[in-house]
Amino acid sequence: MKQSVGRNVRAWVALPPPITTATLKQLDPGLSGGFAGVARRAGLQYRPSASLPPQLRAGAAFPPFFRLVALQDASGEFVADAQSRINDGGAPMGFAEAVAKHAAGQQIHTTAWGQAQLGILRDPDTVSVLRQLQASAESPLKFFRLRGTVALLARLFVWELITELVRGVPPSEAVRSGLNRNDRLVGGLVQVAPAGFICYPLLARSQPLVAVFTTEHGTQVVALPGRNAFVRPIEFVTWPVGTSRMHFGGPGRGLYATSVKAFPEGHAEGLLRFLVQRADVALQYLTAPERWSESDGVLDVDGFWLSWSSVLFGMDAMTSLGAEWTQPTAIWTAFRALGILQGIWQGGRPQAPRLADLLDPRNLRQHAVGRFPHGPERDWASGVVENYERDLRERFPAGTLDDSLKEIAEVRNLLHGVRSTGDRMRRLKVLQRISDHSPNLQLVNEVAAFWWMAALIDPSHIARAGTAPWEIAQSNC
Repeated sequence: MKQSVGRNVRAWVALPPPITTATLKQLDPGLSGGFAGVARRAGLQYRPSASLPPQLRAGAAFPPFFRLVALQDASGEFVADAQSRINDGGAPMGFAEAVAKHAAGQQIHTTAWGQAQLGILRDPDTVSVLRQLQASAESPLKFFRLRGTVALLARLFVWELITELVRGVPPSEAVRSGLNRNDRLVGGLVQVAPAGFICYPLLARSQPLVAVFTTEHGTQVVALPGRNAFVRPIEFVTWPVGTSRMHFGGPGRGLYATSVKAFPEGHAEGLLRFLVQRADVALQYLTAPERWSESDGVLDVDGFWLSWSSVLFGMDAMTSLGAEWTQPTAIWTAFRALGILQGIWQGGRPQAPRLADLLDPRNLRQHAVGRFPHGPERDWASGVVENYERDLRERFPAGTLDDSLKEIAEVRNLLHGVRSTGDRMRRLKVLQRISDHSPNLQLVNEVAAFWWMAALIDPSHIARAGTAPWEIAQSNC
């Protein structure tokens, strides 16, 4: 069943030269149903013309691009065909052999969850490993296979074909290279690993709501807690004796003390299902050809790839943040994710919006958390933002909140050397404040996670190229 993005169907966009209808016709022998058939499977409308450039558009309706496949029945028992549901569309990847070779050279150290991932990579009987994991868990676990659909593959394949043709690649070679490419440029990350597009808001948080496993067949299985959330293991990171490190953690007391004391039964599953639905909308919004129409009505291929790549790099940064959450390096990954948003909002303008504006709890509350679904998730996130704002005012005591935000932005600039802004004294003051007051700057991780969760939920507001969300609000006043 097709869905609607909640906006009017926009005008057709013309494909750029040297693409003609005759050029696209030459693709037909190598494609099932020809180019028109691939476009149709991608949820696109195609209009050929003998005298004008061929045209494309996505319109308001679109097919599902992602699918959540249940592996258990209502009682929690694995369904009879659970293994075939996991393997469908995948192929043996040789992970067991690769792991064995690695283990022969050095010992493998894993956490409890890492041990489960290792077993899933080694054992083609994924369900047996999941049963062991279920038996060892204190709370009931729900397991799903997360996969892309034919429409997802076709949508990104159409963009690859168009890109190759615009670059002057002969049609027959464009089809062959598009079908055989191993790298899939940047879009392939979504095709082979959709969890990196959908699950990162559930991974990049103090208490994750999902664990993602890659199977021996190269497919993805997600595990959800039936109640509340997973708890990260405590990690003690030691540095070489005789060296000192700047600590951004603060005392950590009360950081996550909000009105939400526990998430209700089925919260993780409900939120994941919601994010799968929003991922469909996000992919439609980001890859609709008519969104990338230049002033003359011609498709801007480079503009699309720049924006699409930026979004995927940002989501990849958030997945990395989830893996690094307890490490002292996590704050730099969070700043990287926020910097990518700055680049998207900058678009073709000379300067990007200020990092201080992304760090502002008032913007975060209105434009990011305000996009979250009503209920415990938004209540919890709102409480964290309140704690973040209170900590800024109490533990980073500059003249005003705006002054504090500008100074915290200088922390990111420490990575780029003292000459990037030329204000060395302000940076020294920032370091002194951190040393004296121990602000909980690890909450920058939450800031990045909230912005990118909002980007998946409402990309037209958060991931709009060339416009920051508060600029949209100002233009609507």
